[in-house]
Amino acid sequence: MNRQALEEVAREFLSRLLHYRLLHHEAAAGPEKAEDALTRGASQFAIGLQVCFRDQPTLGDQVVALLTDNSNGDEAHPDDPRALLAEVLLVRCHEAERRELYVAEVALDMNAVTGARGGAVELTPRLVGALLKSVGLPTHRLSRMGRGLTLDHPTRRRIH
Repeated sequence: MNRQALEEVAREFLSRLLHYRLLHHEAAAGPEKAEDALTRGASQFAIGLQVCFRDQPTLGDQVVALLTDNSNGDEAHPDDPRALLAEVLLVRCHEAERRELYVAEVALDMNAVTGARGGAVELTPRLVGALLKSVGLPTHRLSRMGRGLTLDHPTRRRIH
């Protein structure tokens, strides 16, 4: 979507969303419910989604359960570099003016996030390139500056 289309969508739905929020703000979970969800390992994101299902508490609890660390190990481990890669790619692909993304930039971003979270592992551009390939995003030579991704519509969809 171009900038004008995004602004039209925002104008159309923002007032509706704010109206809904005003009508339902008192129905939000009390601190005891949020505290209970946090003790079960739910993220604030999961708790925020639970509020959306206030009129269907069972469904809200199922959302929290799905997004909570489970004991069978199906979810990606927080230290899994693919999870961090997904975070960085999502942020970068939403930069409207960006047309290319170099592997070295992704490596720098991943290292910055890892450092901010207290991690010490340094990811090299070569490793990040291999990670990109492993998740179905093969890189190609963009210029003399190096390899990366062309952020066209199909690539952005694949990132999502």
